[in-house]
Amino acid sequence: MENLNWIITNLESAYLSKFKYSHVSKNYQFYSDYQIQTDTTNNIQFIIDGYILPRKNIYFQYKHYKQYNLLIELYSIYGDKFIRYIKGVFNIIIIKNNTFQIYNDRQSIKKFFKYEKDNSFILTNLLENISRLTPLYVDYNNTRLFFLMEHFIDSNTLFQYVNYSKPACFISFINSIEERQYWSPLELTKQELKNYSYNELSQLWNEIIQQYINYLKPKKITLTLTGGNDSRMILASLLNLNINTNTFSFGNPLSHDSVIAKTLAEKSYLNYNNYFVSNPTKDWFMEYSNKIVDFGNSLINIHRAHRLNAIEQEVKNNPETEMILGGFMGGDYLKGIVYDDYITAEIIRHIEYSKEPLDSIIQSILDKNFITSSSNDIQEIMDKINHFEFRINNEKLIREFLFVYNIVGSVHDTQDTNIFGSKIKYTVNPYMDIDFLEIVFSTEHSMLFKNNSSQNPLSRINQSDLHINITNILALDLSNIPYAKNGYYTANEYLGNRLVYIAKRFNRIYLKRKKYPQSFTYRDWTLEFVKNMVSNLSKEIKPLLNEKSYTFDLNHKNHLNTESYWHRFTNLINIDLNYKKFRYG
Repeated sequence: MENLNWIITNLESAYLSKFKYSHVSKNYQFYSDYQIQTDTTNNIQFIIDGYILPRKNIYFQYKHYKQYNLLIELYSIYGDKFIRYIKGVFNIIIIKNNTFQIYNDRQSIKKFFKYEKDNSFILTNLLENISRLTPLYVDYNNTRLFFLMEHFIDSNTLFQYVNYSKPACFISFINSIEERQYWSPLELTKQELKNYSYNELSQLWNEIIQQYINYLKPKKITLTLTGGNDSRMILASLLNLNINTNTFSFGNPLSHDSVIAKTLAEKSYLNYNNYFVSNPTKDWFMEYSNKIVDFGNSLINIHRAHRLNAIEQEVKNNPETEMILGGFMGGDYLKGIVYDDYITAEIIRHIEYSKEPLDSIIQSILDKNFITSSSNDIQEIMDKINHFEFRINNEKLIREFLFVYNIVGSVHDTQDTNIFGSKIKYTVNPYMDIDFLEIVFSTEHSMLFKNNSSQNPLSRINQSDLHINITNILALDLSNIPYAKNGYYTANEYLGNRLVYIAKRFNRIYLKRKKYPQSFTYRDWTLEFVKNMVSNLSKEIKPLLNEKSYTFDLNHKNHLNTESYWHRFTNLINIDLNYKKFRYG
């Protein structure tokens, strides 16, 4: 994604003189390091931060329009309803005399930030711009909520009066800022069901991917390849369309994912690289943590370090790469929520299934994460949680869908998307594409017809039907290569006799289990990093820490070597690094 720098504010500051372009109104000023595009006929100015393309239903009518021409043309025809006809990863700013509008994409992959206090406001795509104009102070209960949810959710951030954009966010300004959603993900759940065949779905999948490539015209393409369903279905489309791509994976080359990824690439005669930090050190992790903090706008976890390292190497090896395709959300929107106590935070499982009072759940999890709190803190956090959209719906499946959309998609998976986007012009997540989502949620292949949280494996036997059937149709040659799943299996086995398939998977899971190393392992260097960093916490962050409990567990526990385990020690460090970066700009 092209990383522009823009800011809209009614504050005055010498800092703003650094920007090359500006629009000054009586109620606000707009600044950018990118030339503002103007529709001279209607005297309207436009900025696209990111990229757009026409929706599938109008693609052939507008495929020859460049991005700004597309935006200007659709706006001149449809006015504010132009947003229905485009998709992509974007913040769009429209300036008309003394008013402005901001739209971001439906998944809020490309986020912007809003600071609003008293009569002052700042809107920008870079959090650092806010801290350059005004001091920022920790919001302690938003931060406690981060420890409960493993993410900053529901637009909350580390700082008081600062929020990030929710999915499909629309800001309008006449004399004051008004905010709403121009589209709701619940629209996906209310569609009339259609009876698509797998051949029809395969063709629609191909069209979606081909239109991104044909419209954006990248010099080179790369694909993050794993042993799972999601990236393979993308690979199948690229092979079927005869589109050449580089491929890469990251992590231990002997891990199951990497072994299968390499096999897929070799079978498909594609260039493949595996990127693995074989001997990480605390200094290496510190270097990459700082890099993530520098561009991550406080919303990317430092544990994404090895992913950033991988995309740096991929771009170095293939410098003409302008597009990266990723399989994010393929499993989630199709199969549903996974209560893993990590991406789906532990508190969500407790709220959904435990009879324990919410205040007790909150207190217990904060204690486990060494975070201090008062009864007033707990009450405020409870009030926030009880008003989250994904908590107040009466239907369990809809609650899970809203969590998957608003947290897993819009907060968790956008971390990797933005890491890759910091190095590559166009990041494309086909499973998050609005046309694909409308198709899937008009069938019985969406998560609304699945029970991914069931403990009965037989109830999940059809979970991969869409992936495997589409992949089998588009790239039959891949159907004898196993998926890197528990009790690995091939598409041929999955699509054959189901009793034989079940018996083979059971045998492989329980009788012939093959051990593969983890993709990335946290060893003694992690403990060194944590000890070094926690000893230098900012005085503003220290009040959150139960130092006695933290120190005891750090020094006396037998530590595991997984990322999810180390979060309770590193989350506070993650917070502290971002506080130090943004408190003064």
